[in-house]
Amino acid sequence: ATATATATATATGDRHDLVVAALAGVTTLGLSLPYYAIARTGYAHAPDAVIGAWIVWATLSRRGWPILGILLAVSVLFRLQNALWLFWLWPHVWHDTSASPSAGGRRADCRPASLASLRAPVLRCVGVAGLGLLGIAPQVYLAIAHPGSRHGSIRWTSSFFNFHNYAGDLLAVLAGEHGLLTYTPVAGLALAGLVWATRSPRHAAQAWAALAVLTANTLLCATTIDPNAGDAYGARRLVGCTVLWGLGLRYGLEALGSLRNSARRRRCGPRVAAQALLCISLVATSVNLYRVHLATTGIVSLRSSTSARQSGGDS
Repeated sequence: ATATATATATATGDRHDLVVAALAGVTTLGLSLPYYAIARTGYAHAPDAVIGAWIVWATLSRRGWPILGILLAVSVLFRLQNALWLFWLWPHVWHDTSASPSAGGRRADCRPASLASLRAPVLRCVGVAGLGLLGIAPQVYLAIAHPGSRHGSIRWTSSFFNFHNYAGDLLAVLAGEHGLLTYTPVAGLALAGLVWATRSPRHAAQAWAALAVLTANTLLCATTIDPNAGDAYGARRLVGCTVLWGLGLRYGLEALGSLRNSARRRRCGPRVAAQALLCISLVATSVNLYRVHLATTGIVSLRSSTSARQSGGDS
């Protein structure tokens, strides 16, 4: 929750806003993360969500491409699919996240002035990718040389993927038994906020990058033999992107706030809508925590209809 709050505050500039803290709580507790932080601590999903939040914070805080590359490598060590964070990192690294906002003006937010200036952004992007992909090296070694291991730690063999009913599997990831939107509707509100933010000059770059990461991860999850992810609580393979839903919720509230400020004669409408959004999110979070309790205590089974077909590892 702390990492999500820090990243969200950095993205919006509201470093002391209580709403940011509330949204961080909604994001952390209203999705699948609580179950894997409490009941399934052996899974990598909870620390995966933390490192994702720090990647977003470090990017928006302009900590420099070496730091971002190291964080990406740590993230890839948790899960191979985290290499898709490059869709978030590259647009920001291209504009030199290590540049100071004061020294030299706001050049970090401008496009390269000439072809000669393309060299530095390209080298930064290659550097981040190179450092980040080092996280794959230990897993490749285990997959090839680890004694007594047939597939190593990767387990991404041809038997793990299935493209025969891709459209149906994609629908299952989003709205199936363990679907993202049906199991954790808070994600739907956050998605609407990200879509709105693509029209905002202030947040468009961040929103498009976040949507690129979420889209890539969703498409990847739909390629697996079991799109329901076995005995999962919600869309567990997307838990690492928790912080991006936090950004979406914050952007959604900011959108309603801008409507409220621009509506001179109908100020109460957007204000009520913003309050309603926050209340709905809190109610959904409460319901989610109750379901986490039921799943943790075994009162509710998480077994899906396709769990029996799952014989490989995780995506």
